[in-house]
Amino acid sequence: MKNSIVVIGAHLTNYKSNLLLTNLINSILELKMEYGLVSNSLIPENHYKDAKFFMYDSENEKFLNTPSSNFWFQNKNFIIESPFLFYGSISNYSYGATNLFINSVLLSKKYEYDFVHWLEYDSDLLIDEIKDNEKIMNENDYSVVVYNTESEGHPISGRFISVNLNKINLENFYKNKQERKDVLNKYGNSGEKFIKNYLLKYEKIFEKNVNVCGQNNFNQANNNPVEFVFLNDKGNILFFIKNNSNNVLEYKLKGNDFSYDKKLNPNSWTIFPIGDLLKITYVLLEYYDKYFFMDTTNSDDVEKYINVNKFTKK
Repeated sequence: MKNSIVVIGAHLTNYKSNLLLTNLINSILELKMEYGLVSNSLIPENHYKDAKFFMYDSENEKFLNTPSSNFWFQNKNFIIESPFLFYGSISNYSYGATNLFINSVLLSKKYEYDFVHWLEYDSDLLIDEIKDNEKIMNENDYSVVVYNTESEGHPISGRFISVNLNKINLENFYKNKQERKDVLNKYGNSGEKFIKNYLLKYEKIFEKNVNVCGQNNFNQANNNPVEFVFLNDKGNILFFIKNNSNNVLEYKLKGNDFSYDKKLNPNSWTIFPIGDLLKITYVLLEYYDKYFFMDTTNSDDVEKYINVNKFTKK
């Protein structure tokens, strides 16, 4: 590992994420390894004072959703499957995240390293995996080691990737911004599919099981206070809302022939019918300082916000 570097991709949002980055950097320094840091959020100076390089990337444009994935909520009575639950309930950061991966590879190449090991800031440092990946790429014709998942929309883990910088083809790493955004959109805004199928399309890839590379220690979706979904139950619209916060949620739900002012207890959920899809012309949801409007006379809105979700009774 003499000529290798660990590059950390970071997006800090609170004290916990900052602490996780601190712990990861300390683990790297304890092993006397070199590291770089790339981020699309502001970073305290103490995190990069010992780094080989640090880059702040201000381009962190967000997509509104993640159509490449569906997420689930279920209990003993029903299952909801929707791209608007869990990670789907927050903005998609795949453009900014893939930019960080691109920057990590190009900067490591600039500084003439042989290997770069990409880690997200909330990952564990797996030194045995790093050693094994370098051995695989040294002794074979592989240029990349990735960790496969069982998800079609997100086929690899984005938190740990090892790259042989002497073998990798960097052609697509230099593509312009609009082309990269178009490809991400094509892949349902999946950063993992974009990396594997586009950035690494020319590579001979060694694939490992994702269970080997540990887990994320911080989940931004868990910090999203509200999730909501509209469902089509045989022509009737159901409204599902989940309060993930420790505070009472006050919300308003309005339509052309209904109006609700409701409260939802902390860390709880509710589901209830709001009317016949053919009779409702619009829906307006208000909570905190957020607004959601849906024109149910517009077939595109109905497909995008209602019919895309699945509601199954057990």
